Amino acid sequence: MKLNEKKLEAWIIYSLLLITLVILLLMYFRLDSSVDETAEEILTEKSEIVSKELDIFFGPVENLLNEEWQRFEWGHTWMLDTNIWHYHYFALVDAHPSIQSVVVADELGNQQFAGILGRTKWFNLKTFLGNKTDKLPITETWHKENGRFVLDSIWPSKGYYEYDPRERVWYKSAMETDSVIWTEPYEFSGSHAPGITIARQIHSEPGRVIALDITLDYIARKTTQINVSPSGAAFVLTDSGNVIGYPYEKYTADYWTLKDYALSSVDTLDEVFIKDAYHTWKNRGLSNEVFNYESKDDKYWARFTNYKLGSQTFIVGVVAPEDELIGPINRTKRMLMYGMFFIVFVSLIVVNAYRQKMKANKLLANQKEEIEAQKALVDLKNEEIIDSINYAKRIQTAILPSNKIVKSALPDAFVLYLPKDIVAGDFYWMEKTEDIILFAAADCTGHGVPGAMVSVVCNNALNRSVREFGIKDPGKILDKTREIVISEFEKSEDDVKDGMDIALCSLEKTSSAAEKPVMLKYAGAHNPLWIIRKDATEVEEIKANKQPIGKFDHPEPFTTHEVELNSGDCFYIFSDGFADQFGGEKGKKFKAANFKRLLLSVADKDIQQQKELIDKAFEDWKGPLEQLDDVCIIGVRV
Repeated sequence: MKLNEKKLEAWIIYSLLLITLVILLLMYFRLDSSVDETAEEILTEKSEIVSKELDIFFGPVENLLNEEWQRFEWGHTWMLDTNIWHYHYFALVDAHPSIQSVVVADELGNQQFAGILGRTKWFNLKTFLGNKTDKLPITETWHKENGRFVLDSIWPSKGYYEYDPRERVWYKSAMETDSVIWTEPYEFSGSHAPGITIARQIHSEPGRVIALDITLDYIARKTTQINVSPSGAAFVLTDSGNVIGYPYEKYTADYWTLKDYALSSVDTLDEVFIKDAYHTWKNRGLSNEVFNYESKDDKYWARFTNYKLGSQTFIVGVVAPEDELIGPINRTKRMLMYGMFFIVFVSLIVVNAYRQKMKANKLLANQKEEIEAQKALVDLKNEEIIDSINYAKRIQTAILPSNKIVKSALPDAFVLYLPKDIVAGDFYWMEKTEDIILFAAADCTGHGVPGAMVSVVCNNALNRSVREFGIKDPGKILDKTREIVISEFEKSEDDVKDGMDIALCSLEKTSSAAEKPVMLKYAGAHNPLWIIRKDATEVEEIKANKQPIGKFDHPEPFTTHEVELNSGDCFYIFSDGFADQFGGEKGKKFKAANFKRLLLSVADKDIQQQKELIDKAFEDWKGPLEQLDDVCIIGVRV
């Protein structure tokens, strides 16, 4: 009976190994037929990214036009007053680099025009075509000085009698509809830059139209930054096949290069495979589907989709060589091959171990030796795990800002970072732009290895929000970060609800000699901002939104708070690890109130001395007890 049981056990083991090997073989050969699926998945994703960038670009412009249109609908004709006109619309153009000018024209041919020249000169043009005998056209030039617009010159301009806004496409189109209209892209007469005009008829003042001229430099350059594949490309065309979003940086290297290629036909591009893709798509009469084609004996995959902007239609195109798309498949096939060799190798080990087990049943003396061998293996695996975690710590440390970077950006600041385990769920983050310093103290779900893995996702989401999407406002950064984190976790079939709590600050750059107040912007998810004014006896608290960066039942946009700080003021952002630590004589939590008193007691000290005193207070409180959670505190003196 025992012999039969042993044979059954051996048969089960061999069968499982064989089944596993067969499954791997089936997966290996199945990959050969997945090229179409991979091409569709990658190209669809990249074309959607381009479409989202177009939404990001055009959406706010349309909202801005509607806001200005609404002012006139409410009867604010005083907006055309010279003093109010240039202050309001110069500031609007200055705040939105993609907007070149603002125009208001009426049915008599009169117009008022505010625009910018070379990002340093503003001009205000008023023509009176409907009152030629009374007034000459007037041109004013302005410059910006200390945040104010200063008049340079003003003179009558007879040449502008020939310009009639009523003959412009944007005026005619706006007068034919009650809604917003977009013109086809065209070359602006003044700057010769590619652009497009958005306009809308003002119902409360029949015959009057407001319009914005928008340059398309952003779209022209943004598509060059989208990585389809090593030599693939993303681009945007007009409905007639003229390029407005270029595939490579060589077409947008400088102003003159971009001017030379502005709105040129796709057939003028150097890349034959892009031209072949467009003509193949047109000739086959395709719509949004992914298709393959050949160009110069090489195989390519492409996808073209229509992007609607009012009555205009743009074409979003993405193209990539087939051998670059199937690169991941080949890597997967190699991994499966290695897996099959590994299964064979493991099978030999298992068979040998099974035979050894049979012998061990006969020789009880060998059992001790077998147990010791297994223990040694466990110890080795444990050592390997610890080594892996230590290596993970090196990786996590690498994504944290170095002390040199922190000191360069915030000379009078400290970072107290005390992970509970080798790797941590808490992390601090910093990013510098031309005019501001962004920094944050974040607390991801859990600690140790799980928390560290979540922290990598969240850290990457913060970087993308600022670097890829160009967001600088703390609240909007948290909104975009939440969107990215949720998107990353939704790729899993499991319901992942991990995320992070965070305090994010934006501090404007100032010279060390400046004594004027500094503007601090803050947004938070659960974690607040504490401010201790110079010589203050209380902590000023700016509360965070009561929602995490992650899935939440009723999410709301994060609030950006603005606080004016003076020289000598200190502020702090932190995770909850310090306040939640158990310790003291009774083994209780430290709590937020005691943390505030601690900060008040050290706020007048040198910033590095503050760090040392806070660190010592934590160790004294914790005593022999285990650290409960990661600790991350950032303190800054203005």
